[in-house]
Amino acid sequence: MAETRSGIASWLKKLRTRRMSTLIVPVREAEPSLAAAGADSHCAGDRTLPPHITVLYPFVPARQIDASVLHAISVALAGFGPFDFALTHIGYFPGVVYLTPEPVEPFQQLTAALSARWPEYPPYNGAYDQLVPHLTVAMGPLRAGVVHELEHSLPIHARARELSLLTPDRNGRWSLYARFRLGRAVSSLESRR
Repeated sequence: MAETRSGIASWLKKLRTRRMSTLIVPVREAEPSLAAAGADSHCAGDRTLPPHITVLYPFVPARQIDASVLHAISVALAGFGPFDFALTHIGYFPGVVYLTPEPVEPFQQLTAALSARWPEYPPYNGAYDQLVPHLTVAMGPLRAGVVHELEHSLPIHARARELSLLTPDRNGRWSLYARFRLGRAVSSLESRR
């Protein structure tokens, strides 16, 4: 299991070094339950990432993001409105503890729409035959009792209202580059530029 964790960590570090961006659905509704359970409310201890469900990673390198990329994301999202979901159970990948959203289909549809527009950036570099939408709680072992406490907080009800485009800096810290409100016109994106 330690080899798996180190493999995941080195893969993520390599992508951050290349400064690949990511598209996520933030899930702020999960923060109180994660905190109450004693889990870090930020993705696997990364304080620069909010709790979230990844829609597409890796995505366009940060240095290549421009107005045309932002517009193309807006166009790809034009048919999607806000949607409700719940984090219903705890799941496990090797070295990873996560929460599963239900329904999963809206997340899969978002990924499919963006992947169709940018086939050169397959989800997780095409490493997985089947994508499992999830909110990462921890990469590696959790403090005793966290899983038990999390189980008691489920389901966590949430609403997907936006998609966030995040970019890493040279040190791998994530920052918000642009926010795309679901269900709004193409021109409604909010960007830091």
